[in-house]
Amino acid sequence: MLVDPRGCVHAFSGLLPVVTLQIPARFLTPALSTMSYLFRSGPLLTGPDAVRVPKPAETKGSWGWFDRTLGAVVPITPTDAGVSLATTPALIKEGWLKFTPNPQPPSGQ
Repeated sequence: MLVDPRGCVHAFSGLLPVVTLQIPARFLTPALSTMSYLFRSGPLLTGPDAVRVPKPAETKGSWGWFDRTLGAVVPITPTDAGVSLATTPALIKEGWLKFTPNPQPPSGQ
């Protein structure tokens, strides 16, 4: 069963009454605030020197580009408003946008 961990599940057996099961927020919040996310992206038309894509709106972390052929995460270069023609030909790239949230300070401080 694939379920959003913040949701609830109704369990029933036919003999007993229906029970609603939910994971308490105190177990979810620390895990979800440190989890990195990958979003499939591509194909993108970008230069050979850097991955240039518009940065997503989320600012409470860092964005990177995971390229399977390189096997590493490289930082993305934000696009600018100026139009220019590059002297080198563009490449078509496929990969994943990776979002890593900023570390949360310990709750005791």
